[in-house]
Amino acid sequence: MTPPFPGVPVAPLRPADRVRVAAGSPHREIGAGVLAGAITALPSIALAMVVPWLLNGVGPVTAPGEPAPLPVGAALAVGVWAHLLAVAPAVALGAWASRAVSRTAGRAVAVLAGGTVVALVLGLRSSPVPWLAPPLATTARLSSQGLSVVGVVAVTVWAAVWAGVVLAGYWRVRLRRV
Repeated sequence: MTPPFPGVPVAPLRPADRVRVAAGSPHREIGAGVLAGAITALPSIALAMVVPWLLNGVGPVTAPGEPAPLPVGAALAVGVWAHLLAVAPAVALGAWASRAVSRTAGRAVAVLAGGTVVALVLGLRSSPVPWLAPPLATTARLSSQGLSVVGVVAVTVWAAVWAGVVLAGYWRVRLRRV
């Protein structure tokens, strides 16, 4: 690297600074990281949808009072919807566990494990504040007890708003920790 001013030493950039310079702005860097996290979920979703078929884990399931199970296409659509619904909250929680925010591996594990436990406990039907958690348990209940358009839209909006609030908090903290 040629120094811009002869005789004035230039310190090499840290890896985090290199990413920020390459991205062009802090916002683009953070957005690229969040997008990369979301993209990495796609192979996991594909595996989660294919492996049960390979292991003979797929069969007809009827709900009480239901005459027949969902057709295969509808069941696959529900499965894909449920998996995609979990991506935004998972990426938001993962963002909080990133090295840029948590700083240490121990804190990152605590964020991931604690966030998962809190999401499950607050998602219980008897929870007084279920809206504080992403709708993971609600999605499971909804998909097993029968879907309605209103229910699907409500849970989808809930997941998007929850993830948006958590990501906005991450974004704010991440911009301050340069």
